[in-house]
Formats: sequence, structure tokens, C-alpha cells
Amino acid sequence: MSMRSWLKTFERTRLRPWARGLKRLMTGLHPTPPDPRLDQWAIRQVSIPDSGLPRLALLSILPPTPNGVASFAARFFADERWRLDAYAPLPLEPLESLFHTKGSPRQRFFPIQSWGQVLPPDSYRAVIVEAGNSPHHVPTLGAASQFQGGRVWLNLHEAQAIRFWNGWFDEDAQAVMAFYRQHYPGCPLSMNDLFGEPGPQTPRGIRPLALLCGAERILVHSDYCAQKVREDLGDLDLPIEVLFHPLPPPSGAHPEPEESPLRVGHFGGLSEGKSIATLLAAMDQLAASQDVRLILAGYGAGRYAKRHRLQAQRPWVEVHDAPPDDQLEALMASVHVAVQLRPTNHGESSGVVSQLLGMARPLVLSDIGSFPELGPVAAYVPSDVAPGALSQAILQARDLPKAPSASLRERQSPSAFRDRLMNLLQR
Repeated sequence: MSMRSWLKTFERTRLRPWARGLKRLMTGLHPTPPDPRLDQWAIRQVSIPDSGLPRLALLSILPPTPNGVASFAARFFADERWRLDAYAPLPLEPLESLFHTKGSPRQRFFPIQSWGQVLPPDSYRAVIVEAGNSPHHVPTLGAASQFQGGRVWLNLHEAQAIRFWNGWFDEDAQAVMAFYRQHYPGCPLSMNDLFGEPGPQTPRGIRPLALLCGAERILVHSDYCAQKVREDLGDLDLPIEVLFHPLPPPSGAHPEPEESPLRVGHFGGLSEGKSIATLLAAMDQLAASQDVRLILAGYGAGRYAKRHRLQAQRPWVEVHDAPPDDQLEALMASVHVAVQLRPTNHGESSGVVSQLLGMARPLVLSDIGSFPELGPVAAYVPSDVAPGALSQAILQARDLPKAPSASLRERQSPSAFRDRLMNLLQR
């Protein structure tokens, strides 16, 4: 184990538990009182006249929470054929903002703590619980576990939940280990699984997640994800519906980038789990023979670039830390090729990849997990691709034909996604 890995493990297994204990002690001494305005807001939402449509509940994180699942939930579930009640772990001001921009007789926004309090869960045609591999989802799954009832559909964005369970147990490594030994006897779990990148043999944590919220059905976005979920469920015989991640069209028109310099982009969070070092080495090779730009845009991009001194070593790197949605879309439109690599894949559906495909941007993707199911819409490379092969794939992707991408956009449009939901509601 390297010194850096040892220090990270020590910090997370020794220092953080001490800090959490101190925080709990201080919170107990000075508890934060609940905001009474949230109860009043929920009552006002209930008083909005009923539209007479079938009612659908959505328990999910929502913007401004910095998470792709939040954007997904806000973007794709509302439809004129049903009334959507969204329950989110947000304070009053963001709830008011969401209602003023998206609310209508067909869509209401409730604080998550009002779930099961103001309207009975079984009054909904279905209850969709959004789940991703992140501690962000702890409040929504906690609410779903306390008030069960109705047709609960667990919508999974990947077949791995280790980071969720880590958050559920407040990063208490011993508690997470004990929990996994209970649910997966004989399956080893390491500190790297908890605090690093979980490997292909890491228990997925989906079965206890389904039991936690009382799911009667699981929704996933790819056949690969469905396969991994089925393996983890074991003898828990739940139906799995394979939907897809919609490909949203751009919000406006964008000009095509100039012929030169060659603009390559990577979008989303930056980490070693995105093969950034390989991308940088490939761009070094391309920069030796032509003018290039590498655009890195997403949450944590600035911190990652500063830590690794990317711009000091490579003046052609542009870093955009957590850009707002309109700026992110403009940056996506400005590149000739986007490179989104994964050395491992747990069946995750990438909102960034879907957005890039919706904008008809050429792509280089890893040929693992769910990505190959998209078909011939990208240049695919092995998960352990070498920099030289990646640089060639970038040039190849720039000249890919547009027809497969256009066909996929039609099949996986937001309206087609909502049609699939409507079919499920009518069963």
C-alpha cells in the first residue's frame, strides 16, 4: 500500500469516526430545530386542486443537489398524462423555486419529511424511489423505509450501492462491514471497496436496498445492469424492467466548433476512476503534431486540476469547475469529440453520455458494461486502452457517421421514456 493510500485509509477509518462522534455530541447539545415552514408548504401543496389524473409519487433528490440522478429526476418524470408529486430532501427555498419554475396542477413538490404524513402512500398509482450509488440518497431511502405501501418501484442508476450504504452508516467502516457480513456471508469486503473504487467481486448491496424500501419492482436502464441486479437479488424474486436513459435534445442551437484547434472534452466528475491519466497522455501525443484543447468540466474539476497541476504542465487544458447547466451544454457543443472512459463498470447509466448523444457529439467510450448496448454511436476502446490507441480513437470518432446516433435519439427520446412509464402504470 502506498503512503498516500495508507494516509487516506487512516483518515477515513480513524480520524473521521472521531470527528463524527464529536459532531454527534455537539449536535445533541445544540440540535437544529425543524423548519415549521416546510409543514406549512406541504399543506399548501396538498390544497392544490386535483387534476383528476393518475397520481405518481417520486421520492428523489432534486436540483440544486449536485448529482446526475437529481437532474434525471427533475427532467424526465413529469408528463401531462399523470400528476407527479415529487418528495425531495430540500429546504424551503429550493422547493419554492422548483414549484415556481416547474409546478402546475400536474406537478407538486413536497419536503421528504412529509412522505406518508400528508398523503397515504397507497393513494398513488405507483411510488418511484430513485437510488444511486451516493450518500445523497440516504434521506429519500430513509423516508421510503419508514412509510411503505402502494406499488414501490426502485429505479436504479447502477448495480452497485456500496457508497450509499457507506453514507447510510455515516461512514462507520465497522458498521458497514458487519452489515455486509450479515447480507453477504462469505463475501470479503475491503477498505478499498468502502473508500476507493469497488471491484467486480464487491457485493453490490442491491438486495438489502430493495428490502429497505419494500420494492415490488425494479427499474434499470440496461440489460447489463439488469443482469448484475438479478445476480445480487439471489432468491428475492422481483420483476426487473429494462428501460433506458433518455437522450435529451439540446436546449437551444449551438454552432459547430471551428476546424482547428482539435477540441476534446471530458465531462462530469474527475477521478482516477475515469482514466484521466490515460486521456492526458493521449492528448500529449496529439499535441505533438497539431493544435489541441482539452476541456475538463464537471463537479470537482478545479480541485482535481489544481491537485495534479494539470494546467501548469499542459497550457492547452481548460478547466471549468461545476459549470451551470447552460454553460455545460455550450461546452459540450464546443468539442469535436468527447471522451468518457471507465476502467470498471457497474451497469451505471451516464447522464453525461446521454446528454452528449442527445446533442449528436462524437464519442469515445469504454467497451464494457452498459456502453456497448448503445450500438455504433461511438468509437469503443478497451478499458485498459493505451494512450496511443486512445489518440487514434479520438481521430476516428470525429469522422463517425451520424445516422446511428440519430436513430438512437429517436428510440430513446424523453417522450419514449415516458411512454414506457405509462405502459407500466397501466398494467
